[in-house]
Amino acid sequence: MSNTQEIHNYPFDPIINFKKSGHSFSYKIIKEGTYPNKSLLAYTLPPNKYRIPDDYMVETTWGRSNNRCVVQCFINYIDNKPVFQIWFGKCFEHVVSSVRSTIDVTNLFYKKYTSLKKTKTSGIYLFGLHLKTLEMARKGK
Repeated sequence: MSNTQEIHNYPFDPIINFKKSGHSFSYKIIKEGTYPNKSLLAYTLPPNKYRIPDDYMVETTWGRSNNRCVVQCFINYIDNKPVFQIWFGKCFEHVVSSVRSTIDVTNLFYKKYTSLKKTKTSGIYLFGLHLKTLEMARKGK
């Protein structure tokens, strides 16, 4: 990724701020997750093919003041396959889930939550799967 920046003091502070050409996301890492063994490990679609962790939870914030969105994203492997969930609402009382991909669950989220808004972002960014900081932390375990 060109022109990207991760600003953090992780793991001492759970907040990772990510900036990329006019877009910014703030991630609060609640559960870092781990990578399953190679025979079970799933990946996002090409071209990036990010590894998908198990037992992962992140709170993601993006958008400007009156259009700010906050969601909690979960990934848990069930029956050896990742299940993706996005919780949203004032108290995270609504949920969408998918066994297909971050793209699929993100599309479900946008259909439910932002049907009147024109903003969209990728599932990779909502879940923070692109964060090099977390990749390095998981490799160290």
